[in-house]
Amino acid sequence: MYPTYYSERGCVSGNCEDGIGLYIWSDGDVHAGVWKDGDQHYWGAMFWNEYGNADFYQGMFRNGDRQDRGLYVYENATPKFEVEALSYLDRRELTANSTIHFILFTATDDRRVGTSCEETNKYFRNTFVPKLARYSGMQVRTYYRSGSSYFTLSALKRTIANHSTGRNDVIFFYYAGHGYNRGYSDFPTITLGRSGESIASRQKDLIDVYTTLQRKPHRLLLVMAEACNKVYARRNDMRVSNIVNNFALYQDESRHIKELFVQSRGDYLMSSSGKNQLSHLASGQPGFFTCSFRDAFAHYVDMGYSGTATWGKIFNQTKSNTRSNAEQIGEVQVPQWCEGDYCN
Repeated sequence: MYPTYYSERGCVSGNCEDGIGLYIWSDGDVHAGVWKDGDQHYWGAMFWNEYGNADFYQGMFRNGDRQDRGLYVYENATPKFEVEALSYLDRRELTANSTIHFILFTATDDRRVGTSCEETNKYFRNTFVPKLARYSGMQVRTYYRSGSSYFTLSALKRTIANHSTGRNDVIFFYYAGHGYNRGYSDFPTITLGRSGESIASRQKDLIDVYTTLQRKPHRLLLVMAEACNKVYARRNDMRVSNIVNNFALYQDESRHIKELFVQSRGDYLMSSSGKNQLSHLASGQPGFFTCSFRDAFAHYVDMGYSGTATWGKIFNQTKSNTRSNAEQIGEVQVPQWCEGDYCN
């Protein structure tokens, strides 16, 4: 048979460096499978597009070389590869040396938002992080910063600047506290430290946190903040309401958590409200935004959800839920999110 020619070349789908991807060489050879450091590694399928011959191998690779564990077929046929067909793979080798770095800053000592921030703290420490440790298959390192000694600008700078990450790691930064918009970005400036101290000495633009973490090696970056985003926001402007319902219980599905933390890549930035908007609190619970994120995350990792869990779906559901809760108390609060360099 004659060799098959493709209109695309290179990595046409997925991740052909450290992940699962589909690669087409200039001579028409095709490999779909797991990649490590740019080489075929672990499980994959290879089609050699040679003149008069179309050999096919499905099995194990190591550092770019075919191993003896697999099926080699001498077949005059043109295969159709689908990267999605590899979703059943055991990904232990991909996650064994990968880490989720979870960074949580909460203003638990603040008189106005401290109770809500403490509930946010409890949710992430007692529910969210244990789920990641149990179901992701990845190592989880936590950086909890709250209270007067640790909820400071210097602690924030040290935390995001000094810890080391790998190129297949996940960085998840979450902030709950006060903020305002000083006019330089659509995203808020977050404030740390004690009330009464100079704002200039304890403020950090959320976009700066994002760009600093972007420069670190990683596969997936998530930066989220629950804070007011209004120019010259006053403490008493923020509403406290019991409109948010109690957290619904779901049965977790490890497949969906792996979709979010093992199979996903990209850089995401999200804040709890749009520019010149306040962020409101739920009585006895985290703020509207954190409650909405909590419920959206639980929905998409529930075993009853039959689709594919993605961060875009979670962010959009969080946005919709937050806006709806705010409307019920006559307020406007619409979270915003962006991806990659579009945030800058």
